[in-house]
Amino acid sequence: MSSRKPGKDTKTPAGTRAPRHEAGPRDHDSVALTLCLQKPPEKHGSISTGHAVAERPPHHGSSSIGERFRDYKRQLEERGGTLEPTPRVYTCALCHDVGYVHPLDESGRVDYSRVVPCEGNNCAAARYRKYQRGEEAARARGVRSPQQTFETFEQRDGSRQALSYARQLGDGSATFIWLLIFGGTGNGKTHLCNAMARESIRRGVDTRLVSVADLFAALRSAMDTSKGESVMAWYKQTQFLILDDYGVQYGSDWEAARFDELMTFRFANYLPTAMTTNLDLVTLPERIRSRFEDRRLSRIAHNSAPDCRSTLRPAV
Repeated sequence: MSSRKPGKDTKTPAGTRAPRHEAGPRDHDSVALTLCLQKPPEKHGSISTGHAVAERPPHHGSSSIGERFRDYKRQLEERGGTLEPTPRVYTCALCHDVGYVHPLDESGRVDYSRVVPCEGNNCAAARYRKYQRGEEAARARGVRSPQQTFETFEQRDGSRQALSYARQLGDGSATFIWLLIFGGTGNGKTHLCNAMARESIRRGVDTRLVSVADLFAALRSAMDTSKGESVMAWYKQTQFLILDDYGVQYGSDWEAARFDELMTFRFANYLPTAMTTNLDLVTLPERIRSRFEDRRLSRIAHNSAPDCRSTLRPAV
């Protein structure tokens, strides 16, 4: 039996008590006790032997931690090293790569209560914002005609409400998050889709514009490579999804089920969604129409403007 007097006991998870080893008279900075298992238990019949012992690390004499640290620093400096932190090099001296700066007030002093985007020449954040406003970023998000913006939209009789709702949803001022624009062909519905996408991308919103035909083609192609669910999840979780040209040709049971799954997820998670169609409201599936008819979250705009492409056709 050990002659060591146990110190204050501490409970173990099994409900037993284990002695707490008290620190000895040696320097606390140079003495450390490590519990380790000396050897695997050996079984003798129904009795298992084996014990844990406390091992001491190599003794460093009476030197303190501070003395050993200074000795380590001296050896490191002799080898050309240093303990000083390496100064960080910023690409933008104005904002230190944060992307925003505090403006000056009328008296010329820094106004720490406000922040504005940094416009430094070497600022990576400023270059990224410039990229977001460009055509390359728009095309990467499904915009096929980046030149189609709200400013270039030709407003005609019957398109005023559709333009107003699309602009609000695009610039973030809308009090709704779902929008349906329906009407005949060639009256600017796709133009409004491109304009909404351009404006929301410019604001930094994760946006995707896709025609419903391309959506189903992407899902079918992904099924062949076992990536159908990941592609569907990407469309489900996009912050702002714009679906262009929903039509009657998408009427198979599989397409109807997948489209309903997509719309149900986005509606339940309050994700902004816009859709255009050349169908009349009464011909839309009930589950799709009912969500757009919810005035708490949605708006419906009838674009009754005539086909603008007919005015551009040469006379026969």
